Amino acid sequence: METFGNKRKEGLLRAGAVAIEAAGGSQLHPAWQALIRYCSEVGHGEIACIKIQDGLPVSVEVITKKIRLC
Repeated sequence: METFGNKRKEGLLRAGAVAIEAAGGSQLHPAWQALIRYCSEVGHGEIACIKIQDGLPVSVEVITKKIRLC
């Protein structure tokens, strides 16, 4: 039996895949693909710092996740 959480996660992963395809698919560097996938998995939250080297994301330092109460 599939729960709401699983459906939401699958939807977010699909959204990340669509974003990757829209950005050029296989032409997009794997580091950018990983960042887009990560953003879609977070769902809600805030990325405070992304380190870029040679035009590519190399790390995300601080993430604050927001919890909606209503």
